[in-house]
Amino acid sequence: MERKSKMIKPIDRAKLDAFLACDTTGMGSLVLLLTWDAGLSAAEIATLRWDDVDTDAGVIRVNDRTIPMSERLRTRLNTRHRSGPYILTQKPTRIATPPRMRIFRRAREALNAAGMQEINLSDVQHDFTLRTLEEKSMLDASRGSGPEAAGPQEPGKRTDNAAPARRRTSGVWDKVDLEAALGQEGDSLDSRIIWLSWQGNLLVKEMAAMRWSDVDLKNRTWSVGAERKPIPSDLADKMSGWNRQEKDELILKGARSDKPLAISYINRRSGEFLVRYGLEHVLVSSIRGKWSQISQKDAEKIVLRKLTSSDALTIGALCRDCGVDAASMRQILQRMNDDGKINFNRRTGICRTKGILSPEEKIEKLIAAHRETGEPLRLWEIRTETGMSESQISYYINKGMEAGLLVRQKQGVYSVK
Repeated sequence: MERKSKMIKPIDRAKLDAFLACDTTGMGSLVLLLTWDAGLSAAEIATLRWDDVDTDAGVIRVNDRTIPMSERLRTRLNTRHRSGPYILTQKPTRIATPPRMRIFRRAREALNAAGMQEINLSDVQHDFTLRTLEEKSMLDASRGSGPEAAGPQEPGKRTDNAAPARRRTSGVWDKVDLEAALGQEGDSLDSRIIWLSWQGNLLVKEMAAMRWSDVDLKNRTWSVGAERKPIPSDLADKMSGWNRQEKDELILKGARSDKPLAISYINRRSGEFLVRYGLEHVLVSSIRGKWSQISQKDAEKIVLRKLTSSDALTIGALCRDCGVDAASMRQILQRMNDDGKINFNRRTGICRTKGILSPEEKIEKLIAAHRETGEPLRLWEIRTETGMSESQISYYINKGMEAGLLVRQKQGVYSVK
């Protein structure tokens, strides 16, 4: 039943923390800091731009995620010399994105210098996930609770009496993507946890204690605590194909023990599953009991159908039609805007179909307008006028700079040629 995966090596956190405190200038130590304190992957670090970093607000924006920075990471980025559009670009003439292998090589050199030859950058990223799970449980421990992970606190500091951290908003997730991940995983401990949470609406303590003797697949019911509850049809069909040896066997059975699994262990396995399949922006607590949630594709169909009979729609009206909250609806509309399907103004919350322009045409229109007035083009103005995401804006600004249409004056401000 267990899925065979690479063994993650534990990290000597005190040793790594001491090394990062000593090496405050090396590129390798910066790579480790971005991974250990912000959870960025090698690919994300390689494409990370200064425009993605807001040291005043203390956040990094990557792939439509807003990641809070630790104080030492903010200090490190504030003191780093800016010699190009990318964080790790050292020479002004180097415009190309640093390749991922270069990121891994720099991390390897730094870990060797720290005397930690037995681990690699992937282990450091997994440790970020583990610390996030340890400090901000990703799965509700009891009904009505369930703080969402906002990234680890400063290493070495307790959070018992700390001020409330900024909540991480779970990104929009598509059930099609989740089903694809579960289908690829097959029957494993990790997939069972996700199924029982997503479609079974079980708390982690409930699924840990659930045994096959509590389940009646014929009548599609199970005992949850002292209550007898129905099992969703799709989940009942899925459970009928799960391997089991004894009637009284635990549904979530460990490989080495017949005792119920620890809550912290189940939390960690579920979090690692989501990271493994590219769903790291999703909180496990946000999918519990949401098996009937509308998918991204179905929501887009509703939006486009509504826009055929109306020139403009508000988020409130679309929330009622799609059955999602305002934050999820905003992200759905933002994706459609980035794909060129609609015009969505993030400031007003209104989406339209008339006068749809491609992302590149939107930028070109703004550049032409500023060329006539002679005014510099500002990043916040592009966001307001086009509604595009910051990563997409950065891509087109870089193309404009390479074509000689834009010249960077300072961070977020460009002169038009």
